[in-house]
Amino acid sequence: MLPWLQVLGDGEIHSLEEIREVIAEQFHLAEDDKNELLPSGKQSVFHNRVACEGTYLRKALLVERVERARFRITSRGRKVLASNPGKTDKQFPEFVEFH
Repeated sequence: MLPWLQVLGDGEIHSLEEIREVIAEQFHLAEDDKNELLPSGKQSVFHNRVACEGTYLRKALLVERVERARFRITSRGRKVLASNPGKTDKQFPEFVEFH
């Protein structure tokens, strides 16, 4: 979840595609890594995981979706990012309730 917050840390609105690109670059993912498909064969593992993390961050109220596939960090998200967390999931009751 931290890479998402880092991308959005500038407070600007970012597209899901932009977030994916930055995370892939940050982790030095090869095209094969980015294109590996889930067992269903309908979506890449990478795209699925990035989207799931976005959902988790929204449920924890760290990120808001401002329109379809476009996101911005919340004030709570900025506080979490400033604290340089190791994990960002189970400390938020909204996320725990969702999960």
